Amino acid sequence: MEPEKQLVRTWMIQIMVASVVLYGGAVYLLQAIDRLMERMNGFELMRVMKMCDSILLYGVLPFVVSGMLILLWVENAAEEEER
Repeated sequence: MEPEKQLVRTWMIQIMVASVVLYGGAVYLLQAIDRLMERMNGFELMRVMKMCDSILLYGVLPFVVSGMLILLWVENAAEEEER
């Protein structure tokens, strides 16, 4: 495999793994905060969790998808140059 293609694929894999880790970590952290607050006052943070979940979904995910599309575009441009 050519080094450019391998580099692009490596970056795509890293972006996908990083986005999954960040998203999962943020959701886990929000659930831990919710459990702590329920023990302290019985206060629920479900609204905050849903808001943060939608921020992650609609704020982070588009950047990840656009980053992967840019990397695919770069890979296709590199293939076109070879021809």
